[in-house]
Amino acid sequence: MMAGLTLGSVAAGTPMQGFAPSHQDNMNGEYPLSKTPGGKASHIKRFADYPGGVESFEVYSPPMTTLYSQVWWSPLPPVDLPADIVRRYNGTAMALVGWEVDQVRRTSEGVEKSVPMSASYNHHWDSWLIGAEARVRKVSLSGPDDPAAADLAGRRSGCGAELPWDQPQYVVEGPEWSVRGHPTHAALTSGNGGEFRKTLHGFAPGYALVVDSPAQLQITPMNIDTWNRESMDLSGPVPPPFVAGPLPRASLAPKGAQHSGLLECPMTTRLTKVVDSATYAAVDNGTCVEPIYTSYECFQAAEDLLRTSDLAKEEGTAPDRPPGCSLSHADRPGGPAHRAFFNLAPPSAAVRCSAAARCVCPERATPFGEATGAVLYHQTSQPADIGRGKAAPFRASSSGGYKRCRPWPASDLLAHRNPTCDIRHYKGGQYACSHMWSLLDADQPIPWAGQPPLHAAPESLSMAPQPDLQPPLSRGEPPGTLSGEGSRKLLGSF
Repeated sequence: MMAGLTLGSVAAGTPMQGFAPSHQDNMNGEYPLSKTPGGKASHIKRFADYPGGVESFEVYSPPMTTLYSQVWWSPLPPVDLPADIVRRYNGTAMALVGWEVDQVRRTSEGVEKSVPMSASYNHHWDSWLIGAEARVRKVSLSGPDDPAAADLAGRRSGCGAELPWDQPQYVVEGPEWSVRGHPTHAALTSGNGGEFRKTLHGFAPGYALVVDSPAQLQITPMNIDTWNRESMDLSGPVPPPFVAGPLPRASLAPKGAQHSGLLECPMTTRLTKVVDSATYAAVDNGTCVEPIYTSYECFQAAEDLLRTSDLAKEEGTAPDRPPGCSLSHADRPGGPAHRAFFNLAPPSAAVRCSAAARCVCPERATPFGEATGAVLYHQTSQPADIGRGKAAPFRASSSGGYKRCRPWPASDLLAHRNPTCDIRHYKGGQYACSHMWSLLDADQPIPWAGQPPLHAAPESLSMAPQPDLQPPLSRGEPPGTLSGEGSRKLLGSF
């Protein structure tokens, strides 16, 4: 991508030397805006029309490299702003009134072209504009319970407080305020993903993000490679007609959909669930007080009981077997000795646990929404498969980096038993989408692995420089809040 930051006149004062208002069009064309009922249609749709003028420059991030079905979710190293911008704003404040974003690649002929969302879908992104008095340190955290995790998660705003914990992080350190009384860094994000190109990231005249002596930009994108290399020509007019590539069995995209089912981060067979909040028993009479509800938990519970992963695992509809999860002898010469079966048939009071089909039951039923555990990725033998590790846990942690639904009145998800609230019922989403995980099933090879991967520069920002602030503007949000970090009278994107 590339991102454009726009700076302009937001306060009285004499424009600094070298300030030249731009007359160029927006990076992504005119932005569609809805009129507020009863309001005035006064929103600015072109940064060039900003009162007092703006100027802009572009910053290219390091590239991210993916194959089809792979996820990129790892912070990119900081990059220096253009030398002339750093020089001109050294020792003074830059007022950022907006930014624009694109994701681009360079063809073999050296031509720069936009990469459409249908080829590299941006789930979300966040970034930092870092001033000279701040510093960036690369750290590795042990997970969301790491002592430094809470502070880092609180500063991020791309997709809640969630982070790719298994990836090195870039921590902005140093004083919050410069010796001149301006913020030393600011978060640049509006939380949006695939719609970022046509979303206006800008402030009403008189409002801005302010950073003293800006020097660097650091970006953390989360992208999913959905590019069908055989049927979508990115070298011609963009975007080409969308053609879906291979999809996993759990994809919910209907046939002929104009989007890839990979965008939903489905639970594939490369993933298993590790539920660590429950203990299980094999019951040979009666029924379970509360049955196991998913095949993921069934197969893990069977492995825990038998203390082996060498067992046949099946799911299907069998009206003559107990509901939920059961164990039996496999009776397959040369194969596993035991068979774990997850029954999709509706529960029947007539079918009870037996010695031939022992029910696997939770010993102490865990209430919905309180099960703890994590989603684990299993790397295949495919050379192109380099995914590993597990996602953030379904449980509370000191950093807030966890998956748990809040009770009413904060949310009604628990009341509706939304599958996203409980790892046992979880069917896909961000917790099934970690860095370099392939979103295909284990028996599906990653296609086009022999072709060049997609190299995309995740963001290029267009900024508009601003003269030093006189008089100083008051801070618009409480210190420490995500929207107020490094802001002055911040309204937000509109």
